Amino acid sequence: VKGGAAIRGHLRALFTRGRDEHVELTHNPLGALVVVLFLVLLLVAGGLGWFANDGVLFEGALAKYVSLETSDLLSEIHHRLAELIIPVVLVHVAAVLFYYVVKRDNLLWPMLTGKKSIQEGKQELAAESKNLWFVSSVKALVLFAIVAGAIWGTYWSLA
Repeated sequence: VKGGAAIRGHLRALFTRGRDEHVELTHNPLGALVVVLFLVLLLVAGGLGWFANDGVLFEGALAKYVSLETSDLLSEIHHRLAELIIPVVLVHVAAVLFYYVVKRDNLLWPMLTGKKSIQEGKQELAAESKNLWFVSSVKALVLFAIVAGAIWGTYWSLA
């Protein structure tokens, strides 16, 4: 995540024609903010879901530890945050399409593979890339499965 000057510079570069002169190996300043927004929305909405109820059949595993009024309030916040996730996803997809069509920069392939090609004349990126460390897709999927299993196990042990 970068500061305001980097974000302003990136916004100016968005409205220049053609491919950006400065190519990022990782997320650009706006992309980094969207990642942080995704993580916050998912973490807070997911965490509040443990205390939520639907007023009829379902209540989160931790809802029994708070009053009904608190559970109702947390349910409302949970649903409102969940409703924000889809527009953020749509803006993210629109940005990827914008980069592909207007800026001629394929961001989808690096997102899927973790690898981004460095164009000729970009030696500073080659030097910078030696300091980056990426996890293989297999390791990431294994970690995801472990975390999902731990969450599922915790949920059902508390329910």
